[in-house]
Amino acid sequence: MTLNLRDISKSVEIVLLDTSKTSEDSLPSYSLSSNADLSGELEEGSDLILTLNTSNVPDGNVPYLISGGISKSDLDSGKLSGNFIVSNDPSGDSVSNVTLKLKNDFKTEGDEFLKVDVFG
Repeated sequence: MTLNLRDISKSVEIVLLDTSKTSEDSLPSYSLSSNADLSGELEEGSDLILTLNTSNVPDGNVPYLISGGISKSDLDSGKLSGNFIVSNDPSGDSVSNVTLKLKNDFKTEGDEFLKVDVFG
């Protein structure tokens, strides 16, 4: 299927997965979680551990991008992007972790928010 936008010379090709030919059990699936507490909070100086669980996703890199109210100076790595590494077990499942150290800047400030987008 190709989506064309009128009056704009741009188009996007979209692949449709026909579930009448492909069972739902064999479709790719992604689940992202973290070690933040139930309210979604972590203290500065803590490690933020992001976990990507996948099924039926090819081995390789799955990029992520961090945005929201933080900047690269809020992370020890100084980076707002990176990759999860998918490495499937024999059943086609993978668990990949990324650990980000939240800098303790010793400043009194309000809540800061972090959003993680995964592309794949």
